[in-house]
Amino acid sequence: MKRQSKSAATSSGANPKSTSSSQLLCFFSINTSVGESTTPITPHEGTSTATPEVQGTQATELEDDGSAESILEALKRKERSDIWNHFERDMVDGRIKGKCNYCGKIYYADPRKNGTTSLNNHMDRCPKYPPNIEMMKAKRQKIFSFKKPTTELCTVECTQEELSMLCVEYIILDELPFSHVEGEGFRRFMGRALPYWRIPSRKTIAKDVLQLYLGEKEKLMDQLSRYRLSLTTDTWTSIQNINYMVLTAHFIDDNWVLHKRILNFCVIPSHKGEAIAKLLEDCLLEWGIEKILTVTVDNASSNDVALKELSRRMGDWGVPNAVLHEGKHLQMRCVAHILNLIVNDGLSVMKMFIGAIRNAVRYVRSSPQRLDFFKECVERVKLECKGLVILDVPTRWNSTFLMLERALKFQKAFDRMVEEDACNFCAWLEGAKGEKPKEGPPASVDWQYGEQFMDFLRPFYEITLKVCCSNSPTVHSTFGDILSIYGLLQEQKNPCLSEIASPMQDKFVKYWGSFDKMNHYLFIAIVLDPRHKLEKVVDYFEILDDGDTNENVEANTKTVKDLLYDLYKVYEEEGRESGVGEVVGSQVSSAGTSSSCKGLTELEKRLKEKEQRRRAMKAGIVNNDVDRYLGDPIEGDGEDFDLLNWWRVNGVCKYPILARIARDVLAIPVSTIASESSFSTSGRIIDPYRSSLSPRMVEALICTQNWLRSENVYLHHMPTVEEMELCEEAEREMLKMSCGAAVGSSRSGMLPPKSKPSKSKTSSFRA
Repeated sequence: MKRQSKSAATSSGANPKSTSSSQLLCFFSINTSVGESTTPITPHEGTSTATPEVQGTQATELEDDGSAESILEALKRKERSDIWNHFERDMVDGRIKGKCNYCGKIYYADPRKNGTTSLNNHMDRCPKYPPNIEMMKAKRQKIFSFKKPTTELCTVECTQEELSMLCVEYIILDELPFSHVEGEGFRRFMGRALPYWRIPSRKTIAKDVLQLYLGEKEKLMDQLSRYRLSLTTDTWTSIQNINYMVLTAHFIDDNWVLHKRILNFCVIPSHKGEAIAKLLEDCLLEWGIEKILTVTVDNASSNDVALKELSRRMGDWGVPNAVLHEGKHLQMRCVAHILNLIVNDGLSVMKMFIGAIRNAVRYVRSSPQRLDFFKECVERVKLECKGLVILDVPTRWNSTFLMLERALKFQKAFDRMVEEDACNFCAWLEGAKGEKPKEGPPASVDWQYGEQFMDFLRPFYEITLKVCCSNSPTVHSTFGDILSIYGLLQEQKNPCLSEIASPMQDKFVKYWGSFDKMNHYLFIAIVLDPRHKLEKVVDYFEILDDGDTNENVEANTKTVKDLLYDLYKVYEEEGRESGVGEVVGSQVSSAGTSSSCKGLTELEKRLKEKEQRRRAMKAGIVNNDVDRYLGDPIEGDGEDFDLLNWWRVNGVCKYPILARIARDVLAIPVSTIASESSFSTSGRIIDPYRSSLSPRMVEALICTQNWLRSENVYLHHMPTVEEMELCEEAEREMLKMSCGAAVGSSRSGMLPPKSKPSKSKTSSFRA
């Protein structure tokens, strides 16, 4: 096409140097009328330019009318390049531009200044130009690979775009910096593994991250619009001293699979309740979420203010039942945080009894030499424990439990260490002059106290792990776990443990001491468990009232049952408006009754159904899912019972409206761990070396990572003791192998060559 432009310009027979003064004057006048600079433009090689005579003609034609339409029309009449079959001229801000007919990309296209070189170059790489698409299909890179189930060799095809998008997902999922793609090692590896792949730059990766985030967000918005969501939220301050708020949505889909998705990780101006409520409302409006069930938060007083304000704001939206029961049950307090407060009140008393064990563990972990000597003691007493002792964190009671659990397994090793290293250990306990002596070494009574405290803390630890599980429903068993904690605190007869349990019991009563202090959806979830139903709720109330009159038990049971009926009415109305979950009279009939209708005409079936409905009304049976569900027998409590699968199989066909209630209620989270876990991710993304990331990019990285991982949410963690031991064992094996090789070579008369001393005092490799 470029050659055609040149030949067309030459075939006019005019001399380019024979330009009259009047023609040049007209040339500059047309430039001024369009809004361009009056500096003459030198034609570039390879561009399509008109001869001076043509330029003079264009100027003469456009002298009278300098409008954009007349200029574009005149240029269209004088088009000489075939490239304009693929572009459309337009006037933007006084500049003539060309827009691609396929991908919509815009280039400068002034014939006297820009030419058509950029347009021709674009057509060679336009991703939506049909010949280019066919060419890319023909050039799909084929890679040899093995089929997963077998060892059969096959070829896998992939395009440049697919590889680039996989690279973006790789950067997001593994929390790598954008500059990773420009690293020497990565490029060397990719040059051998995928030599035909054009590695994108860090700028391209950043753009693709935002593009992927927006695409995944649009898909998720469409999915969330079909459910009433339960939310968790929490706040966090980064190393940049910027306050962030995270918002996570929890829901059960139509296949009865529990999901959690991080919706927002955005900057919040302050931790005040009004600011939290406003930002929550903005996030809900951004996602188009109109109906929520609960919001799980920690025990900060600002959250109480925030959720009251949010309930008021959502009430002004004009959406029916945006918040149920006027927000009375909107707030769900985090069970894990309350357990943490309860245990911490008793931990202050417990610390004085386990100080000797803690100091022994601290001594072992204080230096590598002491740790090696302790390992020798473990081997001498022939303990088969593979782990090592760990030191607790003063602010985390669960670490104290893990420290006691691990230290008790190595009691014999500690005793041997005290015997053989008593001098050094006692000197360390005494400390330097002026320091307060440390408690220790641990005696037999200390180990007895440690074992008692470990057994006392174990139920708290197990329940915390249970309520923090976010991949399966926990709301239906939470109240039973709370009652087990209550019984544990009341039944302590050990004098030492009762002293610890007394302040813990006071804290328990503060948050869970009465029926009204708890979110009533906890009891609705128990009723929706077909193994318990309403009978288990009555049993729980009787235990909580501790033998008082049955008036409170009956009143509380009636409150739970009325709340379930109110939910049924709301969901029945919503189902009637949307045409989903209509109550059909034929659903009342059992399997035997439906089989008896076989062979009947349609009219006879309808008459039989009316007769059955009339008999049910006379017997006082209300035709709704709640009564039918409560009247059916209770399911057996097997170990492999799957609650969500039971509702998937039985709920939709037998209790269609109640199944929708169960789908939303069983998705309620009872802890904020789903939101708090994102802070560990954000702490790694906004590290001291990447603190310049904008809040928008941080949100895109954190949310997209969560969405890509879908149900398989992996929480990054610090290396455990077992992992560190595995690395140490591998190093020891490598050391033994190298020593064995050295011994073998010396026996054969071949000594390894001596390494030459480096002339440089500093290492040539810098991290």
